[in-house]
Amino acid sequence: MRRLAEPTNKCKTMKKFTLLIILITSSNTLFGQATYSDNETKEIIQMMVDAHGGVDAWNNVEAIRFTKKATPRMQNGELTPNPWITEETVHLKTERVIIKIKDDGGLIVKNGEEIWDLNVSEQKKKVVTPAMLSLMTFKFTNMPWLTQQRGVVLEEAKLEKLPNENKLYYSIKMTFGDEFGYAIGDFYRLFIDPDSYQLKAISFSINMSKFVPGGPQTPEMVHVFNKYSNVSGLLFPTRYYTYPLTLAKVEGNHSYGAVHEVWDWELLSNFDEARMKKPEGASAVKDEFKKGAAK
Repeated sequence: MRRLAEPTNKCKTMKKFTLLIILITSSNTLFGQATYSDNETKEIIQMMVDAHGGVDAWNNVEAIRFTKKATPRMQNGELTPNPWITEETVHLKTERVIIKIKDDGGLIVKNGEEIWDLNVSEQKKKVVTPAMLSLMTFKFTNMPWLTQQRGVVLEEAKLEKLPNENKLYYSIKMTFGDEFGYAIGDFYRLFIDPDSYQLKAISFSINMSKFVPGGPQTPEMVHVFNKYSNVSGLLFPTRYYTYPLTLAKVEGNHSYGAVHEVWDWELLSNFDEARMKKPEGASAVKDEFKKGAAK
């Protein structure tokens, strides 16, 4: 089988052990939902999923809760003094969501294709719609496991560098069939460390015509993860920063993007079903990312 990069000796040992486990469990459906371009791409993705805790541990979780602070950069390149802080709860199998926006008291509820917002400021809606916000952090921070969803298409692995880095990463483009449920971007490009198999970065682009007729395709943005937290065997990012991929800028030296911090990751054994209804006084939100929207 063609090899893109030579891992370390420690990684080779881990790889042999993991491949043995994959062979033992090949009769089940853990990795049967996505479509892979070739066996090497499948092997790399499986190693990434395993490096983040595996599918079994993920499937045993009913819901997750976390707190997120997003600090966008202003036009002068400095971080805004008014970050967004949200508490988000997501039911994993159905991707139903409850989000509390702590600074303005806003609330977003996503129940299937129905989305409502209550008291979300108009200023925030100009930056990101409630539909996008409802699953944005969940999608990007849980990407290793979301590669296993039905309708995911994983293209041939390449070797690519991130801006201002000399290291080569496995780069795998992830697109979506019509049966895929909900995607924030039109594609995700995964950058996977060839030594640890941890997810290092995700790049993506969004077709703005979903919001405004005739709207443009956004520049390709990249989330770069630089801190992780192990929560009951599952590895979640706790800090990442964002910038346009084509600008080749590094954190602290770019005029557009954001810094994101995620903490209080909590794995839940139950989900508050009573909250899955339209809050009194809430407004219905158009869902630009509903089933079949991503191609």
